[in-house]
Amino acid sequence: MLVLIVVLLALLPAAAILYPFLKKGAGAYYEDEDETSTAAELSRRWDSAIAGLRNTELEHAIGSLDEQSYALLREQYMTEAALIMKTMDLEEEQEQALRDQMDTQARDVRSRILGHESPPGEADRCG
Repeated sequence: MLVLIVVLLALLPAAAILYPFLKKGAGAYYEDEDETSTAAELSRRWDSAIAGLRNTELEHAIGSLDEQSYALLREQYMTEAALIMKTMDLEEEQEQALRDQMDTQARDVRSRILGHESPPGEADRCG
């Protein structure tokens, strides 16, 4: 009985150590999604453009970015986002929903920083 317990205790760590190697060999026939794929790249670019737009709105709202720089950066990020949407071949309804979402998020950031709602029509002037 004691020998059986010793063998089991020896096999347990061995199985735990060998499991990743055995699993990798069995799953070698399945391809994982490539991180350099077009969809992953577009997703990274989209996240970057949206984050840049949010940061630009935040810096403008707190006053660390002048109007000229703000307009230039906002235009660059919006252009990048538009190019990504075009590349993704989104339908017009989805594009409009994304634009509306971006404007809403920009207004939310602005209102949180300034402590009040943005004036009506401000989103229309930006987009």
